[in-house]
Amino acid sequence: MAHIEHFNIKLPPLYKWANGFQVGTGPWAAREHTGSIQKGWEEVYNINPSIVERAVRHITSAAKFLENSK
Repeated sequence: MAHIEHFNIKLPPLYKWANGFQVGTGPWAAREHTGSIQKGWEEVYNINPSIVERAVRHITSAAKFLENSK
């Protein structure tokens, strides 16, 4: 944050996402502070549904989330 302020860099958009300041620049799939894997996928889906839709091919919990949200 000091670097961003010192060099007058625009704040990356991920900080405006759900829990953006808590999760920060960590891996997108590691949504801390959500309470469950399914809640983490819900946050990612609300940020960008296409991420979850693509993840379904590789990550079982993403497929389970989409199946349960229909």
